[in-house]
Amino acid sequence: MTLEVNNNKLKDLVNDIRQLRALEVLDISSNQFKALAKQLDYLYTLRRLNIANNQFVWDDSLRENL
Repeated sequence: MTLEVNNNKLKDLVNDIRQLRALEVLDISSNQFKALAKQLDYLYTLRRLNIANNQFVWDDSLRENL
């Protein structure tokens, strides 16, 4: 299953995205995301994620987990 929501000026994903258990491809490119949604942890079948052309911000506190 593929979900393409690119070029929509989105800032966040709805919580219900975790219900898409068969999702393999998610394209959220060219939106206004600043961080990845925690709900993506539940998408166990996700194989490809396109996050290009967003406004992601690096959180230095995450550096410890690398």
